[in-house]
Amino acid sequence: MYPNPVDEVLYMKNNSSKEWKVTDTSGNVLLAGKNSDLMFSINVSGLKSRLYFFSNNEKLNIRFIKK
Repeated sequence: MYPNPVDEVLYMKNNSSKEWKVTDTSGNVLLAGKNSDLMFSINVSGLKSRLYFFSNNEKLNIRFIKK
């Protein structure tokens, strides 16, 4: 995942996971999607500046900061 912290677009490398979501620190799902591409991007420009979590159906959970 890069860049971190992020301004507008978060780039991800996909390890065969298809479903993903972005949640806030309270666990509210703010963004979600499906992707099968090796590399994909997530537009986070509409999120407020704070800490978020990216997770997928492989139980990957990564913190990132929105500037």
